[in-house]
Amino acid sequence: MYVFEFKRYCGECGYMTRWATESEAVAALYAHYGERHPYVRLSPYGPPGMLTWRRRYRMPLQAWIAAFLVFAGLIIAVAIGAANQPSDQNTPAPCATCGDNNGGGYSPTPPNYDSGFGGASGFNAPPP
Repeated sequence: MYVFEFKRYCGECGYMTRWATESEAVAALYAHYGERHPYVRLSPYGPPGMLTWRRRYRMPLQAWIAAFLVFAGLIIAVAIGAANQPSDQNTPAPCATCGDNNGGGYSPTPPNYDSGFGGASGFNAPPP
């Protein structure tokens, strides 16, 4: 977005306003004339003197907010990704009873169905 800025120069002395909007520059020059040159009659069309202007590109506030949110999101994503990386210090010790190295998670070895399910028929099948 382009923004126009104005600078006004006093017609009586070397005073100049800062770069500002047109209305702010005119108000500053009127205030200057009221303090330093009270004897000068001011026109309703603006104070005497010179006017310069420039066009500048200003990024809107929404663009700054969006850039900040993207940057913060990237930092959070990197932090979460680094926290979820496996490390040697977090590896659980193997189970002393069953030899499970998964820390109590899923074990690929099948369960032993031959313990206590036989009955009189001797058929060793999993329970229904």
